[in-house]
This record gives sequence, structure tokens and C-alpha cells, in this order.
Amino acid sequence: MFNRLLLFVFLCNLHLLNAQWGEHLIIDNDIYSTQKLILADLDNDGKKDIIYFRSHDRVYWLKKIDAAGNFGPPNLIVQNQFNLRGLAVGDLTGNGFKDVVISVPDVTNPGNSLRWMEHLDGNGTFSSPHLIPENPNTLAQSIILADMDTDGMLDIVVSATPSSDGGINWYRNLGNGIFSAGNVVVTNFSNGTGIAVGDIDGDNDLDIVSGTSNTGVMSWFENLDGQGTFGEPRPIGSSGNPGFNVQRLHLVDIDGDGDLDVVGSSGLTQAFAWWENLDGLGNFSLENFIELENLITGVYPADIDNDGDIDLFTLSPGFMRWYENLDGLGSYGEAILITDSLPSAVTIEATDINSDGWVDAVTASQINRTILWYENSLLSINDLSKQPFFIYPNPVDDTLNFNVKEPPTLVKIFTLLGQPIQHEWRQGSNEIDISGLLPGMYIMEFVFSNNTIERYKFIKK
Repeated sequence: MFNRLLLFVFLCNLHLLNAQWGEHLIIDNDIYSTQKLILADLDNDGKKDIIYFRSHDRVYWLKKIDAAGNFGPPNLIVQNQFNLRGLAVGDLTGNGFKDVVISVPDVTNPGNSLRWMEHLDGNGTFSSPHLIPENPNTLAQSIILADMDTDGMLDIVVSATPSSDGGINWYRNLGNGIFSAGNVVVTNFSNGTGIAVGDIDGDNDLDIVSGTSNTGVMSWFENLDGQGTFGEPRPIGSSGNPGFNVQRLHLVDIDGDGDLDVVGSSGLTQAFAWWENLDGLGNFSLENFIELENLITGVYPADIDNDGDIDLFTLSPGFMRWYENLDGLGSYGEAILITDSLPSAVTIEATDINSDGWVDAVTASQINRTILWYENSLLSINDLSKQPFFIYPNPVDDTLNFNVKEPPTLVKIFTLLGQPIQHEWRQGSNEIDISGLLPGMYIMEFVFSNNTIERYKFIKK
């Protein structure tokens, strides 16, 4: 009987933690499936809308109509753009309206895959596609909008498919919707999907990091003069490791030291890792593995639990999970399930959809032909309570103290998966001996006489 009761408690708490995410349908059973989405305030009303392309030929946007997370119907931006692969959003003309850039690789017509639609009125009315002539033999795939020459205007950075010249090129914004010819960063290198832009070496200009399908060695390219002249590839991580044909990568400060690290996954193997920028100058560590079991098809960094450091949303076939940055230094816990009913999802972004102060996730299932957002309700395991309550020290070695106006009647400890941990606590005491716990992140639950419950996270060193 006791074992059954313990199992019941475990399952209840496991359900509690997995139920911290509420699923909300935005589009259900659409005619077409969504391959990529972006969150951006397209109509300048202070709310992030959804821009997405579906069925490889049409781009739409969904207006966010209120602070509760409700969206309007699809609005067409452009159609008949067959074989869509890349999508980016930003103000290219300087008029305050966000424009849309797409890539439409066409092996029969190389050099003509990059196009942009001007946002004409700030209310979601767009022009017909404008062609941006590419370098010959280039088939643009991934697109990033960023100011590569520090002139205050967004330029266009593209990563070409390996089946073309495998190049990375950037197109200078000359103003008035006119762009230069492609400025070549590198050829025969890019895998077409894994690319990010950021100030890697702290010199106030934007560098480029890219995965490669040739050597398996991700590399970064230094912006040498702040004007878009780039140096040779500087490898990141182990050489010749086939697991790091990195196709989903981000530049973000994982360890809180003020410089940009790299996090990414191959999308082809069960390799998911981050690389530390050791000195803020672009000298990187070897791989810090986060996951070696689940195939990661999408990654998005965000402070999911509101503790001031970067956690990670991930997609795997059928699943969405998140990984907690346990110490703010890049030590990640085990995968925490958000949903196991998300088939063929490869695009994910995050923002506070319902204006509650917590980051939510937005994604799409290609098989179900749905666009969804998942509400972050982790409030129940964090200290945003009415109780004047705190625990210390945190992280802790042996003894955890707590200070509360009303003494609890019961204290429990659980793993992040909801498994109860045996411990000793004397009612009336304001300290707990946790010296027997293994290092890691735990949840402490306090039950009070009025049946209210408070839950707090702590780290055992």
C-alpha cells in the first residue's frame, strides 16, 4: 500500500510539472502546413504578430489582436513563390514599417532566389516581390537582416545551399530599396541553414558564425573593419566531428559573462551542445554537450523560468521540451517535457504571448497543419507569491534555511521530474539538512495551515 501511495504521489507531481504548459491553437487543420514562422510587431501596435510561410509558396501574417494571446485570420503577403526556404522580417527602407524578405531557390534559374516585399502602409499591405540579384550559382536559403557595415541600415545576409556554391554573402543596403551586388564572405562552406550574426569579439561590429556540411567544423568570420570585410574561417569546436554539421544555431550569452557563446544542434544526429566564448574575443571551448539522445530539430534560447539566465526550448520529432540552465553558467538539466503531441515541428520562437511576464513558445506542426502557442505557467513553482518568503543560501551545500511569516505544517522536496525525495524536517524548524542530496536542481514545497502551497527551486552544490 505504501509503495502504491508513493507511486501515486510521484505520478501526481510528475503530472503537475508537465502540466505547466497550456496548449492554445492559433490555426487548426489548415489546408497547408507551416515550414517557418517569425514573431515580429508587423503593424507597430506594440504586440508581436506571426509571419509564416506555408506549402512552400505563400507567406502570411497573423495579427495579434489582444494581450491575452488571440490572433486574427491569415493575411496574405505574397503567393506563387514556389520552393520557399528562407524568411526574414525587418525595416529595409527606414520608414518604420517592417518589410519581408524571402528566398526561393530555383536550380533552373540560379542567382534569382532572393526577393523582398515592401511594407507600404504599416497596416500589412505589401508590394509585389522585388528581385535582389545574387551572385551567379548562388541559391540563397537562410536569411538574416542585420547592419553589417554600421551605417544604420539593415543589410541582407544569406547562406546558400550546399548544392549551389555553398556561399555566405551579404548585400549592402544602399537606401531606397536598392541593394549592392553580393559581397562574398566565403564559398563552398555553408550548409544553408545554420547561420547567426552577432558581435563575437566585442569590437562593436557584427561577425558571422556558420555551420558547414564540408568539414563538420562550425566556424566564425570576423568583421575586420566594421564595414563588412570578413576574415578567414575560424573553427569552433572539435575538428572533423560529423555530429556538428550545425543546422540550428544561435549566438547568445549562455554563461552570463557578457559575451556571445554559440548553442546549436546538427538536426541530423543526436548532438546538441554549446560552445563557450572563453575570452570575449572569439576563442571558443570544445563542445559542452547538452543532449546526446534526442534528435533536435529546433532550438530557441530564452529565460523560460525568469531566473535571469538562458534556458533552451527544443523541438524533436513529436516533442517539445525545455532545458534549464541550472547555475547560470551553462550547466543544463535533463529535458523537461512540454508536449509529446507535436509531429513534424521544425520551427519555434518565443515571447510573452499573454502579457503575464513569462516567455511562451510558438510553433507549428506540419503533419497536423496547426500553429500553436504553449502558455508558460511555471508561476506555480516559483516565488511570485503573496507570502513574505525566501530561502537561503541558494545554491546550498548542506543546510537550507527559510524565512517565512507563518511556519509551514509540511515540507517536501521533489526532483524536477516530480519524484519525491526523502528527507528529515522537524516541524517548527526553519532549516533543512539536504547534505544527502546529489548535486542538481530541486523543488521544495511548503504546505501551510490554510492549505496554500508554495514551491521554490534550489540548487544543491
